[in-house]
Amino acid sequence: MFDILVTKIFFTIILSQLIHPLWASHIPNCAFQDTVSLIDIQPYIDGSYEYDGVWIPANMTATYTYEELGDGTRIPAPSHVRGCACKLKQCIQLCCAPEERLDETLKTCVKRKLMEYPRIDTYTENLTRSVSDVFKKYIPQQRMPCEDFKILNPNLDNDFNILYENGTVYHVAMEKYISHRDFCLTPYWLNATHLTLSPILCVQKSFL
Repeated sequence: MFDILVTKIFFTIILSQLIHPLWASHIPNCAFQDTVSLIDIQPYIDGSYEYDGVWIPANMTATYTYEELGDGTRIPAPSHVRGCACKLKQCIQLCCAPEERLDETLKTCVKRKLMEYPRIDTYTENLTRSVSDVFKKYIPQQRMPCEDFKILNPNLDNDFNILYENGTVYHVAMEKYISHRDFCLTPYWLNATHLTLSPILCVQKSFL
């Protein structure tokens, strides 16, 4: 009898962990921008998920019925589970899908030449430089933070910037730090043969 009672308690705990995300409408202390969709990923028995090599516990997941645009506007979406991955590993925003680049004239993503995705220099706080693959160093998210922007050209003094490992860009000429939520990265042709990865600057947005 005791064994049966213990078994029932055990399965009750497991079941509550599995369905807990379905009761929640958001994840406590986690902005929507810090979440990723887990729609095509099967959860473990304890309700946790593995996303891009990061383990997300059940209490950092929830079921959402909306998506959030770059300006914070919420739009209805089919019910889906999301996880607070960016609290566990630094996220970085890509303006477009990996096979695309951002066109500065058309203000939209366009197909790019099929070649290796460019890497980017990242810096520690003491300015130690390393060349990074954004898909390994960060959790990439596709998101445009604004509609009006310019792509920063690292060859121009007025555009020169550095990307810190924590995802923050420092714009040297402006002497401004730009949060990883206020820019995205795009492949950018410096010339006919050199493809780099550059951040955009939202031209109508002020930064503290």
